[in-house]
Amino acid sequence: MSASAAPLVGGTQMVEPLSSTFREGAEVVSGSVWRCLRRFGVPSSDVDDCFQSVLLQLHGRWEMLGRLPVEELRRYACCVAIGVARGAARKRGRTELISEVPDDLAAPGTPESLAERQEELAQLDAVLATLSDERREVFVLYELEGLTGPEIASHLGLPVGTVASRLRRARADFNAAVARISATSRKVSR
Repeated sequence: MSASAAPLVGGTQMVEPLSSTFREGAEVVSGSVWRCLRRFGVPSSDVDDCFQSVLLQLHGRWEMLGRLPVEELRRYACCVAIGVARGAARKRGRTELISEVPDDLAAPGTPESLAERQEELAQLDAVLATLSDERREVFVLYELEGLTGPEIASHLGLPVGTVASRLRRARADFNAAVARISATSRKVSR
C-alpha cells in the first residue's frame, strides 16, 4: 500500500502501523528531509550520508513513529534533519548553502522553467545564508515546511516566545535581504 493510499483517520492521513513498512514512511518524508538538509547547508557531497543518518534515527523509533499521521511524521523528520545538519556543520566547521536540486525532486517543465526554478532556488539560498543559524532554522521550519510555532518550540526545545521572536526577526532579516538583492539586480539591469 502506498503512503498516498493510507486510510484517513479523523480526516488525517495515517501511515499504517501494522501493514506499513519503514520504506513507505521513508518515501513519504524523503523530499522534506532532503530539502531541510540542503537548506541548512549540507553540501551535495554529504547529503546522502546525512540523509541516511536521518533515516537511521527514524528507523530506530519506527515502532512509535509508524503510528503518526503523515504530516506529523514529516515534521518530526525535518527536526531530526536539523540536528543531523548541525552535526555535519560542526564536522565541516562551516555552513555552505547549495542550490542544486536532484532530478527526482525537480519540478517538471521546460528547460527554461527548470532554469528559472534553479535561479529562484539559488536566490532563496543566498537570502537564507544571510540569516543566523537559529533564525534560519525557525524560518525554514515555519515558512517553508509548514510547522506551527508550538511544534517548532517542542521539537527544538525552545519556549514558544523565543520561536516567535526568532521568526519575527528572521522575517525582517529575510525581507531586508530580498530588498538588497532586488535593488542590486535593478542596478545591474539598467
